[in-house]
Amino acid sequence: MMLQIKKTKEWLILGGLLLAVSLMLWWQAFLPVWRDHLQVDVVTFYNRSHSFWLNGSFAKIGLNEHQPGTLLFFLLPGFFNTGWQDFLTYETIFIFINILLIWLHFWFYASQRPFLTNLGFIMMMFFAGPILLFRFELIVSLLCLLSFFCWQKGRQKLALFLLGLATTAKIYPLLFVPYYLILVLKERKINTKLKTMFNLVEFFIIGVFLPILLTFFWGLSPKQMLTALMFHASKPVGIEGILAMIITFLNKFVRGTYPVYYGAWGVNGLPISNCYFSLSFYNYLWIPPLLFFYYFLWKKTSNSKVDYTVPFLITLLFLIFSKGINPQYIFWFLLFFPMVKIDKVIEKYLVQLFLVLVVILLTQYVYPLNYTQFLQNFYTRGQQVGIFYLNSLRNLLLIALFIGLFKKTFYPKTHENR
Repeated sequence: MMLQIKKTKEWLILGGLLLAVSLMLWWQAFLPVWRDHLQVDVVTFYNRSHSFWLNGSFAKIGLNEHQPGTLLFFLLPGFFNTGWQDFLTYETIFIFINILLIWLHFWFYASQRPFLTNLGFIMMMFFAGPILLFRFELIVSLLCLLSFFCWQKGRQKLALFLLGLATTAKIYPLLFVPYYLILVLKERKINTKLKTMFNLVEFFIIGVFLPILLTFFWGLSPKQMLTALMFHASKPVGIEGILAMIITFLNKFVRGTYPVYYGAWGVNGLPISNCYFSLSFYNYLWIPPLLFFYYFLWKKTSNSKVDYTVPFLITLLFLIFSKGINPQYIFWFLLFFPMVKIDKVIEKYLVQLFLVLVVILLTQYVYPLNYTQFLQNFYTRGQQVGIFYLNSLRNLLLIALFIGLFKKTFYPKTHENR
């Protein structure tokens, strides 16, 4: 009885805090200092949705960079008013849907994790600002979390189906498929491994093809789908990422000047003439580190039990070697953090949480709060170098987070985790 009362009090405290943070994020979302930069993407989402509801088809949406699952998500606000609302109405509904998704994440965490980790999630949302309200990261992360939860509960086919759905909105969930296959190989007897793997891949493919077939039925051509996949390969090395940080320092050291950014393919990036290698090199640089990590996982994994730190590390390693880390991308791995086990030495978890919050705060400081200065003053005139240094500090902390959680997961100390 006492335990139930304590649990109820914790839920009330956490729910009250998240309600306050949700109201703060709603307020911030309509302030120009955040909204002017953040709403640009939502304009594109609205145009895709409005074109569909106006024509009853995706055929006339024009140049498309979004995958089928994402396009279906863009339609959701239209169901409230048959898609005929103006942009401001669409934007308001879109923001509200994402606030609901934040609460669904909270419900997922709170149903499984202790008070401290749920408090950590609320603090993450507080420091993040309203960026997630203007993006579609939350629906993808929720599907990924549910996928790992289903695997944990023995519902492996459903886990791969949900991961397939997530992959139709963002490509990065595809990176988790090898981890699932490693878990199968560590669990099954030799005569059942191949059959199990085939069945799981089959359900993953079903999850991928359902949104594809639905959007195809509604007029999205195979060429448009292929264009969406190839669109990102044409993007330059984004100025916020770790590779751009290294290239910028090299340009200053070798050439004596900072590179000047340019905007192309929806990204503010560095001219390839300043990048020392071809764009193809940066497109595929992440593959060798990920392959090595999968091999390391194979050697270190001893059973089929899911460890939520592994998808955290997989995604973070991918981003470290990726040619771009758009501000919202950090939540690809950070939304796994509330599921990471807490050390009995609580101070170690608090250090990790502190690093996470600093990463989030620095990301928000650069984008959107000082993004105009970052572009026009630093990456155009070579002035206000401090913003670049803060962005570089954020990037170095990402590497520190990877190293810290890697050591904690694969080379633990003698103390036990709870």
